[in-house]
Parts: sequence; C-alpha cells; structure tokens
Amino acid sequence: MSTIVNPYKKKSAPKSTPLIPKPPPKARYGTAQASFINSTRLSIDDNPTIFEKVDWQNIQYCTNITLASEKKIATECFYVKSIAAWIPHLILPNYTPACGICSKKAGVDPKRYTWVEHPKILYGVRTHRYLDTVYYHCGDCNRDFAATNTTTLF
Repeated sequence: MSTIVNPYKKKSAPKSTPLIPKPPPKARYGTAQASFINSTRLSIDDNPTIFEKVDWQNIQYCTNITLASEKKIATECFYVKSIAAWIPHLILPNYTPACGICSKKAGVDPKRYTWVEHPKILYGVRTHRYLDTVYYHCGDCNRDFAATNTTTLF
C-alpha cells in the first residue's frame, strides 16, 4: 500500500520565532537639533510653568541673530530649527484632553504623559520648525493617544 499525499490538506503553521525588541528610532535630524529638543523637553518637565514666560509656538535655540553683532555666533544658530511644543495641559489651565480612542475625559491623567518619538516638521514659507507633543494615557481603554489627535483638540 502506498500513501497518497492529500493536496488539499492544510499545512501546519510554521513555528513562531522569538520576538526581538525594536531598536530605538533613529533621529531624523542632526545632533545639535537632537540636543536642543532633548534640553527643551527636560526644561519643560522640570518647570511646568515655563509657558508663562515662553511662547509655546516658537521656542528658539538662538534669539536675535545678526551678522553685524560683536558677539561670536555659534554655527548651530543657523541650522537648528525652533520648536512649537504643544502640551495642552500645561498651556491651557485646568485642561484635561479627551481620549482620542474612546472620547472620554474621565480616564485620562494629564500628568501621565510621554514624549513622541519624533517631532513633526511644520513647513513654513520663510522657515521650518518642529512640532513637539506628547502621548497621553487613557486608563479606561488602556491605550495611548497623541495630544495632536483631532478628536482631542475639540
């Protein structure tokens, strides 16, 4: 007796390979821009009232750059772009964002946030800048959502 292989039989599933954690994302900008973004994030984390003195729409690396000034100008002043830091609970007093997934405010803790991996580029007419924002965590649906989510803005 010979065995006949059934061509319609389902093939067994391949053995799963162990999960390899993703490496941290590679920066999309130079080291000077990365250090400016990190230092800005640290200063915002250290001092939540920073937006009373600083405009959140335009946090600059160097201010008042003129070629006629007597002071030495660092090279980074010409290519490090400014940052717009959108952190709603720090900019708007007593603001709690609604979850971008379940649309509830009750489960969102504004103090429990993490920074996004890469700030977005805002393309302008004269210059570009970076839009840096945070992820909030919703305890009701147990997921994270970005502060720039359109459902959280309204």
